Amino acid sequence: MTSTSAAPAACVTSTSAAPAACVTSISATKTTDVVASPVASPAVGCEGRASALATVTARVVPSLGGATVIADATRDVAEFTTEAIASSTRCDDPPRAVDAIPPASREAEERAGMLEERTSPSSLGGTCAPAGGADGSPPPGAVAPSVAAREARELAAMMQEMRIKKKERQRVRAVKGTWLRRKLSRRRTKGRSLREVVSGAVPGGATVQQFESCGGSTVTLSVTSASAEEYRFNCLEHFSRALCDNAEGARIADGALLVFAVDSTVGKQEFCRALMDSPGVDPKLISMRWVYNHYRWIVWKLAALEVAFPQQFAGWCLTPDVVMHQLKYRYDVEIDAATRPTLRRITERDDAPGKTMVLCVSSVAPSLVDRAATVLSRSDAGVQGATPATGAVSAGVQLTDGWYSIRAVLDAPLTALVRAGRVAVGDKLCIQGAELTGTADGCHPLEVTNDVALKLSANSTRRARWDSRLGYQQGAGRPFAVPLRSLYADGGVVSCLELIVCRTYPLQYMEKMPDGSTVFRSEKAEASAASAHAVHRQRKLEDLYAKLLREQEKQDVPRRAGMRGFERQQIEALRTGEEIHNALAEAGDPAIVRARLDGHQVSLLETYAQQLQERRRGEMEEALMRAQEEEEEKQQMPMRRNSVSLYRVRVIGVHPHDVQKKTDAMLTAWRPGEELLQLLSEGRPLRVFYLGVSASRSRFTSSAVQLTTTRATRYEEMTLNLHTLCDIYQPRHAVPLSQLHSARVFAHDEVDVVGLVVHVALPGGVGRDAGSGRVVQTAYLCDGSANFLAVKFWGGLQRQGCPTKR
Repeated sequence: MTSTSAAPAACVTSTSAAPAACVTSISATKTTDVVASPVASPAVGCEGRASALATVTARVVPSLGGATVIADATRDVAEFTTEAIASSTRCDDPPRAVDAIPPASREAEERAGMLEERTSPSSLGGTCAPAGGADGSPPPGAVAPSVAAREARELAAMMQEMRIKKKERQRVRAVKGTWLRRKLSRRRTKGRSLREVVSGAVPGGATVQQFESCGGSTVTLSVTSASAEEYRFNCLEHFSRALCDNAEGARIADGALLVFAVDSTVGKQEFCRALMDSPGVDPKLISMRWVYNHYRWIVWKLAALEVAFPQQFAGWCLTPDVVMHQLKYRYDVEIDAATRPTLRRITERDDAPGKTMVLCVSSVAPSLVDRAATVLSRSDAGVQGATPATGAVSAGVQLTDGWYSIRAVLDAPLTALVRAGRVAVGDKLCIQGAELTGTADGCHPLEVTNDVALKLSANSTRRARWDSRLGYQQGAGRPFAVPLRSLYADGGVVSCLELIVCRTYPLQYMEKMPDGSTVFRSEKAEASAASAHAVHRQRKLEDLYAKLLREQEKQDVPRRAGMRGFERQQIEALRTGEEIHNALAEAGDPAIVRARLDGHQVSLLETYAQQLQERRRGEMEEALMRAQEEEEEKQQMPMRRNSVSLYRVRVIGVHPHDVQKKTDAMLTAWRPGEELLQLLSEGRPLRVFYLGVSASRSRFTSSAVQLTTTRATRYEEMTLNLHTLCDIYQPRHAVPLSQLHSARVFAHDEVDVVGLVVHVALPGGVGRDAGSGRVVQTAYLCDGSANFLAVKFWGGLQRQGCPTKR
């Protein structure tokens, strides 16, 4: 089989383990790049490919944060072309086993020992192990070039840079890459998902020996999101020896010329020059930083795919040809097509961060992976909204959409989950209701400052499946519902809950008193309290107004000094309303002066008198407000009432977990309107968005949290199966007093009774609560069968909004 490379030595022969025919499939999202993936991996010494990967031994291959990173990019990988892997396979030598590569130094042996100690599939510890040494030494198996070869390769690199400089002064016509063309041509064809390609296997589960026997390299096991940018390919492992000896480099995907380094390796610098020199790529539109960033995430993704599913992909994904295919695809999508990925749209303030999206955990600060910290048990983490005991919010987690990354600010419950290992590198998180903090202006994700981060809340964040597609989800503006029993008291706002209103309670009013205490009243008691307060306050205001009016009258004594007389000529000389007003005030006989005024002067006088009256009224109001504030500070006048209406309802979760445990909670709606009062009726299933969550103070709910409305809260009616509704909701009915002695369990630990009040004890007449010291008032009820019931009101009847009449 001959490849389409322009280099004469780039012919490729398939090995015996390679499939005879393969086809490439491209995923169908705008902002997600694709990894071409083979159906079967032609690796040396890999036996039993059909066996499941579920076998876990003492040594498990780390998943690099694993396959979750690349699942979105390889969803439709049922087909693979020979062109996509032509330059990735050596033509004159069979594929080399990993054991045949001698270690470069003792450091490589120590690195292999570190891999054997890893037991967690999601552990990403360790440092990068590039193909070349950290000090610039040749990679294992590389041949040190001669002086002439070194100079020839340096000259080829300089010539490529000169072509790029010349290209910047030219007008470059866009040319679609191979992967984008295949994707557009097969948009109507539905390919197989990644889960189908791997036959339902889960990431990880293979030992280091199994990974190596499938053709994987130990260098791939050490790739992390932090070290992927420095990863370098050993050209001898991916190209023929004759092509490696060619100083001009090799033609790879989309006509890119990859010029090798002097040590026969290629990394981000070589790929950057090759991309900018590729046909259809305008180097003015991208920067080295842009290429380095995408090279980093592509390498991490491809390495994760090989490690997660070695029997299918080991040795076939992390190749120079596939990397160049993906770089060109990202250029076509983000630059030429101007289709920005999720995090770029968020950081540039062109899209809402609160939409539903899936991001991958790319790194976790070492301080957050201390397993000796507080560890949550499964029963404490979600049941009854238990809140983990942890410190302040943390910002030691980095998230990525596969294209860019951003820091994440976690609340206390999420920080505890990270410390407990429940959220690790490689896990995908389904996020909604996030907030972008640190900047008010938009900027490119590669230019964000250290204070820019996504603020996440535990109540609106859940772990996603490993093969979930990264970025915004379909119908991203519609949040997903979470179980009521999984909420945390300090986990922030919950984006969506599916509930049934099972009990409604009378409308109440809460008044905050000057001493800081609160009083709850019924609607009737609130009307009486508001009326009494208004009468008392009005009386005080009238007294204060009369006092100020008397003081002002003393200051407005008419000026009649000299009792002046005015001649006709003097009266005609008056031109303004103020002069006419002063003349009347100083005249001995104002009636004579007024009689001598003409029509224009009378109009001026009336206008001035009206303005003077308005000014005095304004001064009086300001003086009254100042005097009122002074009286309120002296507590000699009742202050304005701080009273708000609230409507409490008891809700029960519709999620199967909530139905199984019969999880209910109290929902408080502040300042409800008439429409909301009708909507929150008993037995109505609702989908409620953006509710506040806090610790519950009630002992009569199965949940440890209580819900409150916010400014963003909205409601949506939902349909529910009648059978399910009957299993969850029990209608309200009055219980006879005679049945209260039975041992039956009442719904929600409350009953509705009907009886005649025969006696109300005085507050404190029955005694005081030994635990809280609160006053207790008891009312006695009786039915027609002479059954009595004592109802205790903690704090008294008036405090509960039930005033008594004597």
